[in-house]
Amino acid sequence: MRGHRDRRRRRRSSTLGARQKLNIAYFNGCLILAAVIGAVAGSGLVFLLALIALVTIGYASGDVRPRRRGG
Repeated sequence: MRGHRDRRRRRRSSTLGARQKLNIAYFNGCLILAAVIGAVAGSGLVFLLALIALVTIGYASGDVRPRRRGG
């Protein structure tokens, strides 16, 4: 029975927090939107520029939080 508890404890410690999940979801949204923009333009360079712009805008507006606040 003890092994079962140890596995459960390890599983909890390896899960992502809410901030990381939101950042990943935001980045996935940026990837999808940049892919659409790049596909419409028919250019990989436009895709890359759109991705950089979207992530930069999210970071500047506070939607992406790379680290904890005040810590």
